[in-house]
Amino acid sequence: MRARLTGLALVVTIIAAIPLCLATGPGGLSPRTALAALFGSGDGGRVFLVRGLRLPRVCDALVIGAALGAAGCLIQTVARNRLATPAILGINEGATLAVMVWVFCVPGSGLGPWWIAPIGALAAAIVLVGLSGGIGMRGFRVLMIGIALSILLRSIVDMGMSVLAVNHATAVYNWSLGSLLGADFSRLRIAVIPVTLALAVAVALGRRLVLLGFDLTTARALGADVQRDQWLALTVAALLSGLAVGIAGPVGGPVGFVALASPVAASHLVGPGRVPVLVAALIGALIVLVADTLARVIAAPNEIAAGALTSVFGGLFVLWLLYRRTGEIG
Repeated sequence: MRARLTGLALVVTIIAAIPLCLATGPGGLSPRTALAALFGSGDGGRVFLVRGLRLPRVCDALVIGAALGAAGCLIQTVARNRLATPAILGINEGATLAVMVWVFCVPGSGLGPWWIAPIGALAAAIVLVGLSGGIGMRGFRVLMIGIALSILLRSIVDMGMSVLAVNHATAVYNWSLGSLLGADFSRLRIAVIPVTLALAVAVALGRRLVLLGFDLTTARALGADVQRDQWLALTVAALLSGLAVGIAGPVGGPVGFVALASPVAASHLVGPGRVPVLVAALIGALIVLVADTLARVIAAPNEIAAGALTSVFGGLFVLWLLYRRTGEIG
């Protein structure tokens, strides 16, 4: 019941936030006029501002945030570590590297189709498991190898950008910051179907992954196929993370902090004994929605990438987590 009430409260909050986000920024719109413009009422300029420019960003933010929140929840459960996220384990970097490889291999093609990023994310997840000697219950080992893999892949991306043409390097760099500037519905229309299916599988997996809270012997005694569930969870998490990167396409890349904070906040809201994938997805959607709105207006007329903004809060959040667990830093 607590999980359902929390989920319902988050849905209501997101619905209430949408008109506020559509109205925020230049244009002098109120939430009421933004809603009217959303449904085609009012002058053409306001309708274009809301439906043509801001609505695609809102939709992208919600889908990207939900995917990252669910992916973070699955990975933290499998790795048994709150710091394990697609970004920290190198999965996001794998998606970014795949995009850059496409730029190298297909000159003049731009940043490539949306499905390139999920392929890179899956490849990084496979390499991570291979280097870790399997998933098992080795959360700390997976985390450390993931950090090393992330640094390695990021270094390769940086070296690649250093030899790209200036216009391509700038595009890849801006994309990797996680900006939703210039978002449209072209990629979202196609990718929303696999994202929805992956989210449904993730929510169903969450019910089975509860048993991973026990040790390996107890989980198996309770009927869990631990290895299969771990592999499936990691695969779905990599797909969700890659799809989140792919949807943003040439206007945005990995959005930091979301996959880290959403599952932690969801666990506090829902309580122990659950793997709150759906609640984490809703929190992730709300975080990215608010972050992208703030990124549009906080330094107006300039714009800050939403990923850069969330990464600042992410660093503070990690410090808070470490301080909370140890009582001291250092």
